[in-house]
Amino acid sequence: MRIKSQTTRSICIIGGGPVGISAAYYLSRLCKQRARITILEASNKTGGLAGSHKLANGEYIESYYHHIFQTDHSFMQLCNLVGISNEIFFKSVSTGHYYKRYLYNLGGPADILKETLLLPSNRIRFLAASLYLKLGFQRRFKNKNALEGSRILYGKEVTQKIWEPLLEGKFGEFKTQVPMSWLASRIRDRSLRLGYFNGGFHRFYESIASSCQKEGVSLKYNTEALSLSINTDKVEVNGVSYDACLSTIGPVLEERLLDQIPNIPIKYLGAICVVYEFDGSLAIPYWTNYCDPESPVLAVINHRELDSDKRLGNCCPVYTAAYLRPDSELFALNDNDVVELFYKPIQAVANVAKPCKMPSLIRATVYRTKYAQPLINPDIGLHPLIRINRPFYSASMHSIYPNDRGQNYAVETGKSIAMQIARDLYGR
Repeated sequence: MRIKSQTTRSICIIGGGPVGISAAYYLSRLCKQRARITILEASNKTGGLAGSHKLANGEYIESYYHHIFQTDHSFMQLCNLVGISNEIFFKSVSTGHYYKRYLYNLGGPADILKETLLLPSNRIRFLAASLYLKLGFQRRFKNKNALEGSRILYGKEVTQKIWEPLLEGKFGEFKTQVPMSWLASRIRDRSLRLGYFNGGFHRFYESIASSCQKEGVSLKYNTEALSLSINTDKVEVNGVSYDACLSTIGPVLEERLLDQIPNIPIKYLGAICVVYEFDGSLAIPYWTNYCDPESPVLAVINHRELDSDKRLGNCCPVYTAAYLRPDSELFALNDNDVVELFYKPIQAVANVAKPCKMPSLIRATVYRTKYAQPLINPDIGLHPLIRINRPFYSASMHSIYPNDRGQNYAVETGKSIAMQIARDLYGR
């Protein structure tokens, strides 16, 4: 669809994260010089929670670990349009499952069949059940939470040793609120090979931002939305009037700006992620599900196993992360205490993977956010496009239910809502 009307419209996008920057890109193509598009970004860079972390050697990775799947068609389509698809690469990486102080290799079907985590019959059941969900046959589990659905489909042992520890680690006391459709989408989307962007995903967002600016999009960094009001056919943001406004900052922050937001029954978990920079490699899997009820950490991610670019030199970045209630006492810990607490899982995994002396730690950086993971009850079905009033639109990471938050679905949502805004503004 390409707008042919001569009428020039003004559009404001609040937030330069994956949804916002993708929407701006598609709007600039759809409206082609028939819209004045402005992005207000509170920080000094695009990408949002997919933003970058500067390593001690000056190179960049992500503040919060990221990869893509071979099924992430929307992300790859956008890369094709911008001409950067050659920067994506996919590779096979190892997946570990740390359970009761033992590290199991669950990287692929052959590994699952060989490992002793499950009884032989349940190894076959695990693979068959996962294939069932991957093919999209999950309707029989409608209105079931993930634990109920797992017990029915996978059985008691698989649920107890794999899915329940993972749900407990990610959602804690809210694990029974996670719908089976969420678990099904995770399995359906996953591919055996994982993808990354050469030089880090920040280069992807820089490329999209540059392409937007070439099309006339105004990108205002360090500019927070401080005021917002919706009128009959206009939206005022920071005192400036626009024909349409897309907010990508989510319901919690939107509610602080105006009282016209409907009461959306949604909660969030926060997250703490620590980036450890080691001087030398660790012989641990790319991704290890860390199932230890005594630790808040749910995963240990060895970034160097995915990104072996020579730009990293001898630096081996490793992430550890935890999802927490926004009021968790861990948010009040100072960085040094967090670094010490979150370091222990790396040691535990390294000790059972291939016991050896740990490489020197160059430094560790702590990242915190109180709005990382939406909590969506099985009875709530949120449509990706939440139109509050015709000139005002809202879409954020909670809008991709039942899929988990991710760059691919953010891009897909950005494209969809751009098309909706274009149709509403231009009658097409």
